[in-house]
Amino acid sequence: MTTSYLAPNCFEKVPDELSRHFLTLKETSCWVRFSVIGNGSCFYNSCAAALNYDNYLQHSVRSQEKIGKNLRKNFQRDITDKNWNSFWKKKKLTHLAPCARVARKQVENPSAWANLWAIYAFSCWTKTNFIFYDFAKGGIPYCGITLDANMCNDDRPVDSRLPNSNWSVVLIAWTHNSHFDPIAVVDTKNAICRFPKDRTALANSKCYKAAFQFKNDASKKILNKYKSGTCKNSNIQTAGEDNAEEETIDKNL
Repeated sequence: MTTSYLAPNCFEKVPDELSRHFLTLKETSCWVRFSVIGNGSCFYNSCAAALNYDNYLQHSVRSQEKIGKNLRKNFQRDITDKNWNSFWKKKKLTHLAPCARVARKQVENPSAWANLWAIYAFSCWTKTNFIFYDFAKGGIPYCGITLDANMCNDDRPVDSRLPNSNWSVVLIAWTHNSHFDPIAVVDTKNAICRFPKDRTALANSKCYKAAFQFKNDASKKILNKYKSGTCKNSNIQTAGEDNAEEETIDKNL
């Protein structure tokens, strides 16, 4: 299943064959993909949009790019030797995770894609439960990187400048094998309202209500579907082992 390439701040309905992996919605609501800037920082831009970090959704594209890079910088600031090493020691993955110096260098480079190690640490430190769906593979979720909140409650670095969502569930689309975009629910309040093409339409509160973060009953249902499907019994340990195996195969090709 392919999806369109979109300009930043535009919406596209998620086809039913992909959204069946999320949660069934009422008739007046639909799942949408919200497009963000790429340039290597699409993960951080997706997070900034979904968490509305520094009012990301209200800013121009140029300002959004700066906000996404600032989010990267605040994450990099938290990757000290002490924070990083103790974090992966608790996860029993120090033998696979990159050292703090390598992780800092990767996050420092604004054109470098976020990898499994950065994404998992970022998720724990922002107390946000991200679920990633591969749209090129029919919308199936990526297994292992979604959190067990009980294993991350005490992991947030002291004096962190990162946002804290208090364990919201956030859905992220992986499209064209090269780009992250956040997934939201748009509720059309009035039958005469047309589908919103971009974020400016959401200013019309009489027509629309959008949600990028899910809590309480909605988050439980989304997580239950994730845990009972193809990702049953998966965790960061299995994801880390699989990632290391893939890297070994790549090096030997």
